[in-house]
Amino acid sequence: MSEQKPVPAFTAEDLKRRKKRSIIMAWCLAALLVIVFITTIVKMGAHIADRVI
Repeated sequence: MSEQKPVPAFTAEDLKRRKKRSIIMAWCLAALLVIVFITTIVKMGAHIADRVI
C-alpha cells in the first residue's frame, strides 16, 4: 500500500488571497454581462418598440 502525503492546511494569507481573487472574478463577470447587455440593446436599435409582429 502506498503512503499518502498529508494535505497542507491553508494559511490565513492563502484564504485572504482566494477571497480577493473570487471578488475580482465576480466583478469581471458582472462587467462582461453588462457589456453583452448594452451591446444587445444597441444592436437592436432605437426603434425596437416600433416593429410590427
